[in-house]
Amino acid sequence: EVVAGEERGGGVGGGGRGGRAAGRLPEGAGAPQAALAANTHCDLYLLSARGQATRIGVHQLPDGGSAPHWDLGGLKRADRIAAAFTARKANGEPLEGYVVLATARGAVKRINLADLAAAAQANPQVIKLEENDELAWASTSGGGGEIMLATASGPVIRFAEDDVRPMGLPAGGIAGIQLAGNDRVVG
Repeated sequence: EVVAGEERGGGVGGGGRGGRAAGRLPEGAGAPQAALAANTHCDLYLLSARGQATRIGVHQLPDGGSAPHWDLGGLKRADRIAAAFTARKANGEPLEGYVVLATARGAVKRINLADLAAAAQANPQVIKLEENDELAWASTSGGGGEIMLATASGPVIRFAEDDVRPMGLPAGGIAGIQLAGNDRVVG
């Protein structure tokens, strides 16, 4: 099955609606902003730009249709979704791996996926943000990889993922890249 966020006013990858479709999108569906491989034994995690997370069982998503993210999970209507990913539900065993986060102002953070899974029903804050910052990107990782941060004005930095130690959910990140003026991390 495919979990897709449609471009219809303010959410999943910029769209705001989420649903599932077996292999292909139904006729008349909007252009997806994100398509994620999943099955009904997976959970969909949505992370807002303000650093809050929610978890939705893929089986709870409308099949062949879509619904706004605020009707599916615990985020607010005004929330813009910064990242979406899926993970297989734990069958008594903790999930393995990490979630790597980056903010627009250059902070990075790594959290244990098991910690997020354990707290996601309560819609936790996953990163403490400075007043003028927002979550720009997040993705899952098995560990041992590299992180590259690119800014709007062109500078890029690359470093080992393991240089960022895993932290608790409410903690802030560490400096990943120094920015000049109003520059922002874009990817």
